[in-house]
Amino acid sequence: MRSATLIILFIHSAFFAAAQKTGEIRSIETALNEEYSSGIFKTTDGTVIPVEGTPGINSYINILNFLQGRVAGLRVQTTRNNILIPVIRGQQATLFVDELQVTPGYLSALPVSDIAMAKIFKTPLSLSPNNAPAIAIYLIRPAEKEE
Repeated sequence: MRSATLIILFIHSAFFAAAQKTGEIRSIETALNEEYSSGIFKTTDGTVIPVEGTPGINSYINILNFLQGRVAGLRVQTTRNNILIPVIRGQQATLFVDELQVTPGYLSALPVSDIAMAKIFKTPLSLSPNNAPAIAIYLIRPAEKEE
C-alpha cells in the first residue's frame, strides 16, 4: 500500500514538472510574438519558431533549410538558379521579412544568424496573393545585437 502511494505521488510530480516545462516554452513563443509581430501578423494562428540562440543555427546557409525539418507540411524546392522556394500544403508560400513581402531569392542573401524568429501561417493569410500560406521572418533588432 505504501509503495503504491509513493508510485502515484512520483507519477503525479513527473506530470506536474512536464506541464511546467511546456508552459515555459509557450511563454517564450508568446513573448517573441508580442515583441516582433504587429497588426495581422500578431494573430495566434501561426506557429512561432525561435531561431536566435538555437544551437547549431549558424550551420544552416538558408533559413528555409532550418525550417524544413521543423515545420510539418513544409517542403523546399530548388529552382535551376539554386533559389529555394517554400511550399506549404502544395502551395507556394509568400515570404515576409519584418512584415514586408520579399522574393524567395532575398532569403539567400540573408544570414541566418541575423534572424530572431520565424512565424509560419499554414492557413491562408489575407495579405498573401491568392490567399497562399505565408512565412514571416523577423530580424534581430540592432539594439539587441549589441547586448
